[in-house]
Amino acid sequence: MLLKPEEYIERLSGYRRDIYVLGKKVEDFNHPNIRPTVEAMAFTYKIAEKYSPHSELVGEKVNRLNYVNSTFDDLIARYEYQRELSLRLATCNYRCTGCDAINAIYPATKALDEREGTDYHKRFLEMLKEIQKNDYACTAALTDVKGDRGKRPLEQRDKYLRVVEKRGDGIVVRGGKD
Repeated sequence: MLLKPEEYIERLSGYRRDIYVLGKKVEDFNHPNIRPTVEAMAFTYKIAEKYSPHSELVGEKVNRLNYVNSTFDDLIARYEYQRELSLRLATCNYRCTGCDAINAIYPATKALDEREGTDYHKRFLEMLKEIQKNDYACTAALTDVKGDRGKRPLEQRDKYLRVVEKRGDGIVVRGGKD
């Protein structure tokens, strides 16, 4: 199912969220700091039909940003979709990282299952079916090391996270925010 922009916005309105902007609670998605993001994501639905591939997983057309690319033509189609979004929005559409995550998790879980005999790929495919059927807007988090914000980057002691101890109940890590 491919959503229309207004259906995406209506869906958002149905979510119960506590939203804060600059430390103050806001009641809805119409705040001037939030609305541009909502509109940018809604636009991904506006032009989705033009770029939507058929998914064997759900047996219908799905949003390109929720699709696992498997051919050169898939990659070109994704590029064209992203290019049009960038040219027409002149801002981030907030969904690229979700598409990238889907396309990274697919082969990673498959390889892990083949190597370890786990069922991560099967579980991922069930989640992906849900994403595709409902045309969910997925995203992923990107972070970088901040360390001690009172120091300049060159003054930082250690910017890399590493495992320093393995225990029966887990691991101990150091770095990044020491």
